[in-house]
Amino acid sequence: MKLPYTDLHLHGATELNYLQQRFWGKVPVRFAFAYLHFKSKGRVQRLLHKLKYKGAEEVGEHLGTRYGSILSDHGYAAHFDLIIPVPLHRLKLRRRGYNQSDGFAKGLSEALQIPWSNKVLERAIDTDSQTKKSRLDRCKM
Repeated sequence: MKLPYTDLHLHGATELNYLQQRFWGKVPVRFAFAYLHFKSKGRVQRLLHKLKYKGAEEVGEHLGTRYGSILSDHGYAAHFDLIIPVPLHRLKLRRRGYNQSDGFAKGLSEALQIPWSNKVLERAIDTDSQTKKSRLDRCKM
């Protein structure tokens, strides 16, 4: 499947990396990357819906492995010590049965040869889904 890649890894922490710029002056972030461009009703959304809601756990690991290989080829492996997936609250994890970001983290870990752990962070509050919230409402959280 042809996917809309961002190629932000090619720009590192420079002014050409529009995602990196969003953090400038707010929080210290060494690198900010995104693998794919997201468009509503686009290929990436359909792929992520399969991962998140249709039980296609292997999609996350496959994407993580592919992106990890790209990052490794560009010398980023030496910059990271540990890969940490975004945790789900234990109730949401129980309902879904798996954390979709765990697979992505595992794939990154394998390709970059960097350990990963889903035990470092814990989501303490069971927040509502953000899928129907506006960008402003998501930022307020």
